[in-house]
Amino acid sequence: MIDLNEKYLQENSLILLNSIWYAELPPILNFNDFSADILNVIESIQNKNSNCYDLDDDNFIVNFKSISSPPYIRRPGVEPITFYDVKNNGSLREMQIPNLQHYIAFIYNTIYMYDEIFSELYINKDNKKYICNSNSYLMFEKTFKISHEYDDFEIEAGIFAERNNKITSNARIATNRNTYYKKQGSYIYKLSIDLESFFPNLYTHYFHRIYNKEPFKSLSFPEKYFEFLDVFHQRINANQTKGIPAGVFSSHVAAELSMICVDYEISKLIENKDISYIRYVDDFTFFSNSQELLEDLKIKLQQILNEYRLRINGNKTKLIPCIYDYPKVDMQEIENDFFWIVSKENVQLTDKEFVHLKKYFTKLIQDNNFSQIKTCITLIVRKLSNDLLNLKETEEFLFSYLLQLSQTYIILSSRVYKLIDMMVNKSSKKDKLIKILFDYNELIDNKYSNTILQIWHYYTIINNCNNDLIDELIAKLDSNNNNPVILASLVKIGKKSNTKLFQYILEEYKKLSNNNNWKSEIMNSKLWLPIFMIRLKDDNDYRHWFNSNDFPDILKEFSIEL
Repeated sequence: MIDLNEKYLQENSLILLNSIWYAELPPILNFNDFSADILNVIESIQNKNSNCYDLDDDNFIVNFKSISSPPYIRRPGVEPITFYDVKNNGSLREMQIPNLQHYIAFIYNTIYMYDEIFSELYINKDNKKYICNSNSYLMFEKTFKISHEYDDFEIEAGIFAERNNKITSNARIATNRNTYYKKQGSYIYKLSIDLESFFPNLYTHYFHRIYNKEPFKSLSFPEKYFEFLDVFHQRINANQTKGIPAGVFSSHVAAELSMICVDYEISKLIENKDISYIRYVDDFTFFSNSQELLEDLKIKLQQILNEYRLRINGNKTKLIPCIYDYPKVDMQEIENDFFWIVSKENVQLTDKEFVHLKKYFTKLIQDNNFSQIKTCITLIVRKLSNDLLNLKETEEFLFSYLLQLSQTYIILSSRVYKLIDMMVNKSSKKDKLIKILFDYNELIDNKYSNTILQIWHYYTIINNCNNDLIDELIAKLDSNNNNPVILASLVKIGKKSNTKLFQYILEEYKKLSNNNNWKSEIMNSKLWLPIFMIRLKDDNDYRHWFNSNDFPDILKEFSIEL
């Protein structure tokens, strides 16, 4: 039973809701608008006022009901929204946004098990030994203060550690770094091991099985939460048992609980040996004064991973002296070489400084240090957003360079477009800059369809143009530029302002499904997001459907001020 007066209920519920959204995506939804709504949703489910879920006698969600799957996926699954980010090596990484109606069940059940599982695992000091080797923790286990931009914040023990939240993300970075160096100590050698296609290779059934593995077997945690993680991850992935979405906190929870079992086995393996160990998600790091001990570990670690059908990625296994181990991001270097970036004074970006920045980025690219570039861009975005950067002399040069950078190194695209979006928003030449972006549409649609680059490109245009241009974009939609996230960006505020877009979405679903049962099926398809956005921003009851029984009642709880 959920205590609706619990101290951190609202904050944790909102953090979990935010975590449906991949951190590098544009801010199409402001989840903070739903602070009160998510509490109403939890109360509604607990009082059995929703027809979306099957609850047991203790009001825990055990399954989903009233689910009409699209005919092109395995029933009774729902279709995730898929897009692609870019890995450090330039290859594409599949990312997904799960169905909201189903994700709400994850939020509810995770809050339900707050005391029995998460607080017990992370706050109870007797269980510290089970999580001490993980740097990818799920909840903050102690209270501490952290400085962020111009304010100091206190992160209290018992708050979920989700990186979509800027404050908790910074807190994680600070604690991760300290934990890492404590584990490294004065050891001479470091062995880094990464797993091959980690999230795509996780089987949902293993989330239930770990209930009977240590340390959970001894902790006697409720079995039904582990069973739910199995069912939930099947349903949100078109009812498939192999693979879970990347970039969403529900996957991080399931994966982390599984890896805690791996940590337990590794701790037994290295007991009484001169080896220290730490893990971040699927990145394993071992420290020792003996190269032989570390080399011997690889085979034994693979034997442990075999139980989970996981494989070590040989291309990402490295044994190096610890003296060569240092962070990719060097703030001191930025402060020394680019005072204008970190200064809290209003400065002008001169031609000389712009050239210096280009040379610096070129060197970082040659060193394969994209993290430092991302940090620089983030700092520039922050400075520009605070009106402390004058681009009058170099605006067009910087804008052109950023477009070149995003096309050449797609791994930088989300950060680069955050800056481009801010520049367009602040510019006195907005129309000219938007036209340049428009001229890139065809190239991006043909070359980068369904990537985070394409999503950010269209978001930047839509976020800064008028309704006539949005209508022009809607008229030109085709299979190369109709990702549901882009469609959601096109939603306008105002009654009956989305008639053409709504009609386009229905026609697209009818093509996919080859039937006319859209009213009962479409919210279980990948098109749920733009429809949800239309309902939030447009008061019109399209096709008399939004207020009907065919529209999921739990989603009717959400609203925003127009």
